[in-house]
Amino acid sequence: MTHHWDYSDKTKSERRERGREKKKERMGQGKKAKLWAQIIQDRAEEAKRLEDIRTAEEAKGPRGSRKHLPSHS
Repeated sequence: MTHHWDYSDKTKSERRERGREKKKERMGQGKKAKLWAQIIQDRAEEAKRLEDIRTAEEAKGPRGSRKHLPSHS
């Protein structure tokens, strides 16, 4: 959330301080974006790994599967 700041009544040092605060805020936003990107990438890699495992298990065949047995109705 950004705010409008009126600099007309600020001293030079106050303007500099606010400038430093704004820079920190911008840097913090960039760090958050990088963290979210890393989380998304990690989740995608984990999903791919699990999908590969599932595909490999399906390719082995229905070992231990009871699909061929009749159901008891």
